[in-house]
Amino acid sequence: MNNILKILHLSDLHLDIDVLREQRIVLGALFKDIRAVVAAQGAYDLVFFTGDLVLRGAYNDANKA
Repeated sequence: MNNILKILHLSDLHLDIDVLREQRIVLGALFKDIRAVVAAQGAYDLVFFTGDLVLRGAYNDANKA
């Protein structure tokens, strides 16, 4: 029986339309790494996202969903 708990913790992505091109490169690499870990070791048991998702915590019309 496997008693290992696998946790992925992401924080403070600060998505910003002004640097979207660069962020897509970084996020693409992050997602590639996550897929590789999942393929090699199986799915994460828990995923936590903490901190700011968009534009250093600021909210305006440019970063509305």
